[in-house]
Amino acid sequence: MEFKLPPTVVGKKIKEVRILPGCKGYVYEVEPEKMDLDDNKYLAIDLGLDNFATCVSTSGTPFMRGRV
Repeated sequence: MEFKLPPTVVGKKIKEVRILPGCKGYVYEVEPEKMDLDDNKYLAIDLGLDNFATCVSTSGTPFMRGRV
């Protein structure tokens, strides 16, 4: 079977090709972007039923976002 690779995967190391009708089925590796992060700060997110999310962080006060 032959098929043309889309421009988004040309030059990438392809790990897997999925044959799915009407879907794009390419899985490829991407090098992680280097970021300057503070490893002492965290955010915990609890997805809820009555509220979209309840959040608490090590650097601030807890908060809730939106109703479902």
